[in-house]
Amino acid sequence: MAHRSYLPASESALIIFLGLLAAKLALHAMAIGVTVEQLKLTQRDIAYCLWIMQYWNPAIQQYALEATIYKNMIMNGADPLTHPLPVPPNFDLAPEACPPGALTRLANLIQRIKLSDGYTDAIGQDLGIISTEDTTVRPVTQLTIAVERNQGLERVKVLFTKYEHHGISLESRRNNGAWEFLCIAMTKPCYDERPLLDGATPEVREYRATWWDNGSAHGDFCPVQRITVGP
Repeated sequence: MAHRSYLPASESALIIFLGLLAAKLALHAMAIGVTVEQLKLTQRDIAYCLWIMQYWNPAIQQYALEATIYKNMIMNGADPLTHPLPVPPNFDLAPEACPPGALTRLANLIQRIKLSDGYTDAIGQDLGIISTEDTTVRPVTQLTIAVERNQGLERVKVLFTKYEHHGISLESRRNNGAWEFLCIAMTKPCYDERPLLDGATPEVREYRATWWDNGSAHGDFCPVQRITVGP
C-alpha cells in the first residue's frame, strides 16, 4: 500500500499544516529533542514561508494584474481621463527572511524528531507529521499533450503521471491509422519528434498509455488525447 506524505500537496493545505505545526512544535520541543536554536530557526522558516504564501505572493500577483490592466488601458483605452499608476504593495512588516530550502530543512527536522527517544505516535498525531495510507484508486495514468516548436519544427510534448509505477508505455496513431508503439517513458516530459507523414500537410496525432512496471506493460489504456501537428 502506498502512503500519502504528511506534507500537503496543495498550497492552501500547506498553509494550514505549517500554521498548526508552528503552534504545536514548542509544546513538544523538549520531549522530542528539538533544541532552542533549532526551534528558533524552524519558527523563522515557517513564519517566512507563511508570509510569502499568504501576503507577499498574492500582493505581487495582484499588483502585476493591475499593472497589466493599466498598461492595456494606456495603450488601447478610450477613456479621456488621466489615471494614476497602480500603487505597488508595501511590505514594511515582513518577517525575518530565511535562506532557500525551508521545506527541506523542515523535512529533515521531522525525520530527526521521529527518530528521537521521546517521540510517540500521539506526539506525531498532534504535530500532524504521520503519513497516512493512500487509498486513492488510480486505474490509469493521465496524459497532457502540447505542440511546441524545436529548431523550426513542431513536436509533441507529453506529460504524464506515474503515481507509484515505474513508467508508462506510450502508443500513438496518426490520421486515424493503426495504433503503434512509441516509447517507454520513465521520466517526464517525453517528446514525439517524428516527421510528418506528408511533410507539407498537418496531421492529427492521438496518444494513449498504460502502465510499465518490471519490464512489461499492463493495465487499461488511459483516455485518448488528440492534437494536430503542422509543418
